[in-house]
Amino acid sequence: MKVEVTMLDKNTKVQVKSPRPGERGVWIIQGWVASSGITDPAYDVTHEKTGRRRIFRRSRMRVKRD
Repeated sequence: MKVEVTMLDKNTKVQVKSPRPGERGVWIIQGWVASSGITDPAYDVTHEKTGRRRIFRRSRMRVKRD
């Protein structure tokens, strides 16, 4: 079985799909979480305005196009 995974680069701007309270706005990728799975990797992200840090799975993010 082949699995294609698109890894996101550092400083990529993303938004959260179906954001929960406190998850709206633009987030910036800081890096990949090493212990996450290869099929749905997790990323360490920082909120663009507030600087708050979170970890989101790739399936919950969409890349923001400028």
